[in-house]
Amino acid sequence: MPALSAPNSNDDVKIGVSTYADNTLCWAAGRSPDRVGAVFEELSATVTSYASKNFLALNESKTQVVWFPSRDSSIKVGSSVIVPSDVVEVLGVTFDKLLSPAPHLNSLISSAKAMAAMARRLRLHLPLNFLKSVMGSIMRRKIGYACAVLPPRLKSSDPTPTLMAQLQVGINNMARAILGSKCEKICVEDPVEESV
Repeated sequence: MPALSAPNSNDDVKIGVSTYADNTLCWAAGRSPDRVGAVFEELSATVTSYASKNFLALNESKTQVVWFPSRDSSIKVGSSVIVPSDVVEVLGVTFDKLLSPAPHLNSLISSAKAMAAMARRLRLHLPLNFLKSVMGSIMRRKIGYACAVLPPRLKSSDPTPTLMAQLQVGINNMARAILGSKCEKICVEDPVEESV
């Protein structure tokens, strides 16, 4: 099957297409939202044409459009008009309108709490070495999946570190549940604040 190639970017709008397995991500960036929308619709027509020529079908129910910054302009993709959403999922990682991974982190925090509860229940029935192996595998798969897209902490005012701290607490609680140990309160200075 021939590779999908995006039309050339021009001076006022930059475009790109990335594909991985059965996911396709198209993007367009420029100063004029109207021009970006028009170029993006041309790009989506190229992707739709490529898909039909290669006997592929686009799943319009999974097609998402998000504008950065937020805007209410719909985009035509194939025969459907896609309304912008507040979040977009890229390869299993959810981003909000500010391109923040906060929705993904909130999901991980919930998962960490559920995994800690599961570890507490399984601890009664499984040997410790087996429980460590099972829960470690689940934790690494779920939490380690998108580590590369999670931003480093650069400013103490950034809200993402708060979610990262909550996630760390969830991971710690799961480890305590596996080992059957109690939580000890330890005061740790903020390394960002110390370095400023």
